[in-house]
Parts: sequence; structure tokens; C-alpha cells
Amino acid sequence: MRPNGKKRRGISIAETLVGIFLVALLLTALFNLFPTTIVANRQGSNRLRAVNLAHSTLSEWRVKPFDQLVVGSTQTLPVESIGGVNFERKLLIEPAKFGDPKNVKILEVEVKWEAENQVRTITEDLWIHRLIEE
Repeated sequence: MRPNGKKRRGISIAETLVGIFLVALLLTALFNLFPTTIVANRQGSNRLRAVNLAHSTLSEWRVKPFDQLVVGSTQTLPVESIGGVNFERKLLIEPAKFGDPKNVKILEVEVKWEAENQVRTITEDLWIHRLIEE
């Protein structure tokens, strides 16, 4: 109540300014989340595309006859362009680190791409075993 006995109505300028400041702070924080989310989503999407590309490459090569997979060879595969990003693939055929190297080989696919001025790489491998008939 005021000294003259009347009730105070409305809000003061200070309360209004504090409210506007808090709303502006909240909106600023909210709008700063959008670019970060977009970049993270794009990075995850490109990584998923690279992993899928590596798995499909391994699937193509695992059906080849075992003897045609020459240990120590490296194949540079054609560049795949997906969603405006170029993915470079390289296939390596390596001897098994464990087990019989005559009967086990490792297919390793390395996929590289550039995004946000950074080169990123993933590597996936698949162990292949010769069927031994007794």
C-alpha cells in the first residue's frame, strides 16, 4: 500500500527490465543450441554413411574366392559421393594376427572424408576363414 492508502497497481520499470533481460537470456541460450545441434547431426550422419559404405564394401569382397584375396595387397576403390561429401575408400588384405595365416585373412576397409575442414577416418575389418574340408 502507498502512504496515501491506495493499492499499488501494475509493475515497476525495474521489474519489467529484469523480465525482459531474463527472456532475452533464455532466447539467446536457446538459439545457440541450434547451430551446435546441426553440426553434431551432420557429423553423425557422415560417420554413419562412412560405416555403411565400409560394411557394404566388406560385403562385396567377402564373397570373392579365398585364394583371390592376396595378402599384403591394397586396393584404392572409387570415390563415393553421398550427400555432397566425397568418401575415399581403401581396402587392405592382411594376414591374420592369430591363427593359421594360410587359412585366415583380414579384410580392412578405411574410409576417409572431409567435413568442416577436418579429415575424418573410420576403419572396419572382417576376418575371413577358408573352409577346410576333411
